[in-house]
Amino acid sequence: MPVIGRSRPSAATLVLLAGACALCLFAPAAATGEVAAGQPPPSRPATGLTVHITGAALATAAGRCARWAANAGFSDDGYLAGGLVTAVAVALAESGCTPAACFDDTRSRACSESAMRRADSIDRGAWQLNSKAWRSISNRCAFNGPCAARMPLADSVD
Repeated sequence: MPVIGRSRPSAATLVLLAGACALCLFAPAAATGEVAAGQPPPSRPATGLTVHITGAALATAAGRCARWAANAGFSDDGYLAGGLVTAVAVALAESGCTPAACFDDTRSRACSESAMRRADSIDRGAWQLNSKAWRSISNRCAFNGPCAARMPLADSVD
């Protein structure tokens, strides 16, 4: 009787799949909140951060996020719905895995780390960690990819 084995996709396959999912769901979009050259302006104001990213840049960003998330302890369990794939997909969808990404929810517009208003609700960094929901995470960490990758995992363990 033959034994049916289960093969696990490689880490590269998982990263590319996460990138493809993010691209399909959230493209086109710009981590700066600006409309990309050649793109018509939106017919209505954006309700969040948008990210314009090419396929090559998406693959690079996915690899960068995967490295940060794996080093932070997200599991590469070989499943398409595993922790590492989810962490990468979230960062790609939220910001294109851009550590400097900043969106001011209070004023509904893109911002920068240097021009944030303390009283506003700000989505910060690659994982868009909100300044009100994640008060314990400093701006310095939120805008640093490797540090930000550790925070949600560390907070969920506490």
